[in-house]
Amino acid sequence: MKLVKEHINEKFIENSDPIKDMGIGLKRQLRLGLNRLTLTESVGAIKYKHHMGLYYFEIDYYGRPIERIIDHIKKYIGEEYFSKIGVRTHALHTIATAIVKDEYKHIFQEVMNMGENVNEKFEEESDPLDDMKIGTHWKEKLAIKFLNWVNKDYQMDPNSSDYWGYVNIGIIGLSDPELREGFTEYVHNWTKYRKALKDLNIQISRVPDIMETIFERPADYPK
Repeated sequence: MKLVKEHINEKFIENSDPIKDMGIGLKRQLRLGLNRLTLTESVGAIKYKHHMGLYYFEIDYYGRPIERIIDHIKKYIGEEYFSKIGVRTHALHTIATAIVKDEYKHIFQEVMNMGENVNEKFEEESDPLDDMKIGTHWKEKLAIKFLNWVNKDYQMDPNSSDYWGYVNIGIIGLSDPELREGFTEYVHNWTKYRKALKDLNIQISRVPDIMETIFERPADYPK
C-alpha cells in the first residue's frame, strides 16, 4: 500500500470530526433530522420564524399525549441546539415551539434553505416566549386579564340588581386556569398592579391573600 502525504491547510482539534468542524456534518445532520421529523406520524407543518432577535421553530402536532412532540424533537434534532422547548394547545392540534440558541441560528437558516420539505421562514409578530407561556410578560398579561374580569363581575357593576360594591375572590373558587394564574401573579406581585387597580376604580383594604382577597369599589364610586 502506497502512503500518500496530504497537504491540508485547515487545522482541526485532535480527536474531533473535521467535517463537523467545518459545519458540513452538522448541517447535514440537522437537515436529516428535520426531514425525519416531518415524516413522523402526527407531525404537521414545520416553520422557522424569527421575532425580535429570537429564532425558533413552530411545529404542528396532532398526536397524543401532546408532550410527545418534545420527545420527537429531542430524538431527531437534539435538545442541545435549543434554549427552550415548549408546547401549547391551539384549536384541534398542538404547537411546539423550540427556540434556537444564538450560536446555531445561522446554521439552521442555511439548513432551511437546503431542503424543500421544511423551508418556511418569516417574521412573526407574536412573541414566542409569550406563546409558550414563559417569562414575566405572559404572567403580567394574565394578571391584567384577571383584574378586568373582577371589574366586570356583577357584584362590581352598579347597573346590576346584585351590585354589592365588592367581591371576594379565592384561588379555590377559580376554575379557569388563566384566571387562576393571573390571580396568583397578582397576589404575589400586587404592588406592580396598583395603577391598573386604580384605573379600574378598584381598591383593596388589606394585603392580598391567595385564599381570599376582597376587591372593592371606592366609597365615591358612582351608583
